[in-house]
Amino acid sequence: MGDRPNIIVIHVDALRSDYAGYLARALGKDWRIYEETYTPLYGTDPVLTTVFTGLYPPMHGIIRHGPWVTKTELMVFRLRSRGLWLPEVLHRLGYRTLAFDILGGWRRRGFNEYIDLATLLGILGKARFIALYALLCVSRRLAHMASRNPPTIYPDAASLLSKVYNKLLETRKPFMAFIHLWDTHTPYLASQCSPSKKPHGTPLSKLLSRIEDHEWRRYIATLVAWRATSIEDIVERYRAAACSVGAAIEEFLNQLKDSGLYENTIIVIYSDHGESFGEHGAYFDHHTLHEEVVKSFLAFKPLAGQKLYGERAGLVDVAPTLLGLLASAGAMSSEEYRRLARRMNGVDLSTESARQAATAERPLFFGMVADKPGLDILFGVVKGSMKYVESFMKNRQARCPRCGAVHHSNRELYNIVKDPKEEHNLAKEMPEEAATLRQLLIKHLEASRHPEIRRLLGEA
Repeated sequence: MGDRPNIIVIHVDALRSDYAGYLARALGKDWRIYEETYTPLYGTDPVLTTVFTGLYPPMHGIIRHGPWVTKTELMVFRLRSRGLWLPEVLHRLGYRTLAFDILGGWRRRGFNEYIDLATLLGILGKARFIALYALLCVSRRLAHMASRNPPTIYPDAASLLSKVYNKLLETRKPFMAFIHLWDTHTPYLASQCSPSKKPHGTPLSKLLSRIEDHEWRRYIATLVAWRATSIEDIVERYRAAACSVGAAIEEFLNQLKDSGLYENTIIVIYSDHGESFGEHGAYFDHHTLHEEVVKSFLAFKPLAGQKLYGERAGLVDVAPTLLGLLASAGAMSSEEYRRLARRMNGVDLSTESARQAATAERPLFFGMVADKPGLDILFGVVKGSMKYVESFMKNRQARCPRCGAVHHSNRELYNIVKDPKEEHNLAKEMPEEAATLRQLLIKHLEASRHPEIRRLLGEA
């Protein structure tokens, strides 16, 4: 098949689309950035599975995150991802597959090497984390003196990408490398850019007094509020974390160019979801379906001569687009490409047909299935300027049991062009539009034939 291109997939956790400018500025003119990108579900595991299968979460099976993923979800996933899981597909094509992540478990499928927490942090890194956390428990003031960043199991982007670069230099070609960056996930790591101290702001005591969940209040007070005296201080540290990711990726791309790896490498960078900074009463988490959470970031660096099309994209488009780029480069047969692409829900953005398919009028689906007790169960669809969201939770509480705030109504309709902050629910004013989008959403969910989705629909 000739000189097959390398592939690098970079997952930036919890990067808001309106803070992605630091990353976008690090990319060159040979990149295609999709500013209108939607995540398929708010949790990392469902999104990662969508990226590696080209299927929406109800279709591939994983609708929760981490320890809340059920045996039923895993059963559906194993059945429906056979022959479709991107690392396994690339392994069959002769690629050396590597992952740099801390999630492990079933996500290791198809990787020759899964370089996880122990390897990424190393013994000294783990000892530093344990020492800092011990200091935190004894005295937050002493812990603050030891580090400007909170103690965390996540390696910062600059340190991780340096290790990745050295590993790629010695890796047999062609390779596929998956890299998970955590800097913009709570408690927010600012390694390259320093946060500035805000002279005035909303005291943290006002936020903490509103939080009803004891464990969540303690998490915000001890880790998220690291060195912060106000809400604005925490938001500023997030800004510095987003800046740090952009600086680290820019340095990584420059290293790839200097080594000669860049030119023959297809690169994808995306964020799995955004983060809430007080919008609709949610702080420093992502348990709503408002724009600050479901809008994500997506950028491709294809090979020279390859083009990408479309306006609005979804993370469901990553896998079919990668396969399309590989097929056009001669790295896989057109027959195998068509066989796999037919099974995927996403659009191949490298084809001319994407000009018509990936427009703002194309419906994109998203959702949130409570992975912690009490949180809501929501699904939605965006089409053109209209966005519809519905709760499918039985005996739903109006106020969030974690935050004590009202995040969503039972049914919502927004014009996200005229009302980007989603302050005016049009569901009662435009019942026909709401009914049309609801019909699209229900048809999408029913088509999944997912046992747990069926149960949720029956309870609603």
